[in-house]
Amino acid sequence: MPKPFENAEEVFFEQSDPRWGHLPYAGYTVSWAGCGLVAYTMCVDVLTGARYTPGDVYKMRKKWGIRQARPGGIFAKDAYVEYSDMHRELFGVETEFLADKSVDNVARVLDGGAVIWASSRDIGSPWLNRDGSRQSWQHSGGHFACIWKHEGGLFYLKDSSGPARRHNDVPYTREQMEAWLVGAYENRYIIRSI
Repeated sequence: MPKPFENAEEVFFEQSDPRWGHLPYAGYTVSWAGCGLVAYTMCVDVLTGARYTPGDVYKMRKKWGIRQARPGGIFAKDAYVEYSDMHRELFGVETEFLADKSVDNVARVLDGGAVIWASSRDIGSPWLNRDGSRQSWQHSGGHFACIWKHEGGLFYLKDSSGPARRHNDVPYTREQMEAWLVGAYENRYIIRSI
């Protein structure tokens, strides 16, 4: 199974980037509500090395006929299996619901060369910065991230809610990841390169 491409550490996008933050998304903008889109883009780029931006993915999906601007549509469903044809044809990936969200299974998935697109609410564990401190902005309504690496007993997340120096490749210990996964309800998908 393919592993993330060699420069995957560098892949990072912030939701509020002016190049795409203004795009209409789910009745708001990408800056306000586009964490799923941005996390999906990072997952695709980590797996394929494609170097898409969230603006590229937004435009490609729009051309495909995906509803993004108004509530409903693909909002918070970016990696859902119902969009399998789009995932395969546009981005060269396939998705699968992550039924077993145990830490051991998440480690197996990541060690097998896939990544995880998931949302978590602040139940049991706060969202962290790269230095291990607690983020000042917490995500009680849920927020998406790309969980992309398991190495040395740590799980690494790419979190679009802030700048790369704080939110790219944020390490979570086994215990922190276990607590993070408590808040990951229905929105958790494995993404694999095909």
